[in-house]
Amino acid sequence: MSNDTDVPRQATNALVFMVVALNDHWKVPVGYFLIDALNGKERASLLEKCFEVIYETGVILHSVTFDGAIVNLSMCTALGANFQLGNNFQPYIIHSITKEKKFCFFDPCHMLKLVRNTLGDKLVLYYKGKSINWQNIVSLQTLQETEGLKAGTKLTKRHILYKNSKMNVKLAAQTLSDSVNTALKVCNQYFPNQFTNAEETALFCSIFNDAFDILNVRSKFCKKKKCNMPLTNENYNELKNYAGIIIEYIKQLQYSTNESILKSNRKTGFLGFIICLINIFDLFDILKEKGLKYLLTYKINQDHLETFFSALRSRGGFNDNPNAKQFESSYKRLLVRHEIEASERGNCLIDDVQILYASSANKSNIISDGIFTEANDTICTDAFDHDYLSTLWSLSSYIEDVVKYISGFVIRKLLRCNICDTCSIFLTAKSTDSILITLKSRGKLIFPSEDVIKIAKVCETIIRENSHIIFKTKNIKNVLCMKSFQTVCHLVFNDNKMMEHIMQQDIFNNHKTELIQSIIKIYINLRLFHEGKSATDIKQKDFIRQKYSKLIHFKHQ
Repeated sequence: MSNDTDVPRQATNALVFMVVALNDHWKVPVGYFLIDALNGKERASLLEKCFEVIYETGVILHSVTFDGAIVNLSMCTALGANFQLGNNFQPYIIHSITKEKKFCFFDPCHMLKLVRNTLGDKLVLYYKGKSINWQNIVSLQTLQETEGLKAGTKLTKRHILYKNSKMNVKLAAQTLSDSVNTALKVCNQYFPNQFTNAEETALFCSIFNDAFDILNVRSKFCKKKKCNMPLTNENYNELKNYAGIIIEYIKQLQYSTNESILKSNRKTGFLGFIICLINIFDLFDILKEKGLKYLLTYKINQDHLETFFSALRSRGGFNDNPNAKQFESSYKRLLVRHEIEASERGNCLIDDVQILYASSANKSNIISDGIFTEANDTICTDAFDHDYLSTLWSLSSYIEDVVKYISGFVIRKLLRCNICDTCSIFLTAKSTDSILITLKSRGKLIFPSEDVIKIAKVCETIIRENSHIIFKTKNIKNVLCMKSFQTVCHLVFNDNKMMEHIMQQDIFNNHKTELIQSIIKIYINLRLFHEGKSATDIKQKDFIRQKYSKLIHFKHQ
């Protein structure tokens, strides 16, 4: 339609307002507008009207969250906010009635995607003259794909080809993550020429991982690290000081040696993190005066609205491009549905047991399920023509380090089974020379013993020697387990204490045999799952489906 016609333009978007409780467990959409486009002042008028309606209900409003669209920034600016860092910096809105501050939050999930996109598009950023290279992350993915094992990361080809999945927050969070930070440091130790300036890229990943964690706390019981804990009086000063370090780091990021990233046309993601990290502490200062003991920062995220949109889509048979009538119908249906409650005068009481929560499964046993039957009936001999130990040391230093890390996970799974106290002593060590375990451990990782590492290395070698038949041979797991067992059974757990322990047991079916079999079984299971997943990723190629699906939706078709 041309602008000089009296006929209103057809709506192509829905503007939805939702209220989320900071001190309770509810959320409710309070209104929607079917629009074609609105400028900042028009949105500001609607937001101010929303403030008034919410105020009349008695609900105290403290903040407003939005994504990084320019029109949303203009909306807040029209209401008095100022997002320019400096003397006039004011990342909040003054309520026209109560004169209280309404803090502005840029959706952290959207900001993380913008930061990832900036690094991926520009390829190089600078911090104090040192380069932060996207190529380091690409090289890490290439190395992991070439070597066949990952250094504790989630990186795949999809993370590198992010332009085909720009809307996927999970990919951005797994790219700029603490695991990638650790993996880059490990690779810098083993491949210094291939990972130049990897320390700065690792620091960049660590900083934005922690910034996102601070703004995405979901549970008050989470105690993995300080950034995952809710904001309380006890950790207020520690988190605020660390947030200050993150803010100063972001302020010093540059495109080149003389252009600050906060003055560029790609500043939104970085500025959004700064504003959120400032406002979250100012907000808590107000909330604790009202009796709030802790703040779950996930409450200020836009995920609540996204999940509501997901419910809207499911109402229309997962129609992600509804017309106005379909949207209105689904919206009203969801509001009514969420108000339905079971009657207290019904014929039966409400069952509090959720599906699949009640389980009668017994604790798993350490004894394997028949995989090693043939091995148990025969004495371990050199039954194969190949000398597997001769190729044991062909594993690269990187692979050996990752194998040690996997060995720790294998032990953790074993310790959950029915293992006697004597056997458990032979699984762990007091220290480790693994760089990966040392960097990733925060006091809770298990250090594997030399015998467990030796078993894992034999398994890894045999898997690699038989990689060409993994997807062609029936019962490949049994084959690999048998080969591994016959190769390593007489090389490990030969300590005098273990010999005394199994003296009164069956010579072919004792705790030593069962322990070796269980370690092999768990390791082979893990590796075969990884091989299958890697093969699937290779077949999926360029992942263009989501990209073109979104492009079609943006054309309103």
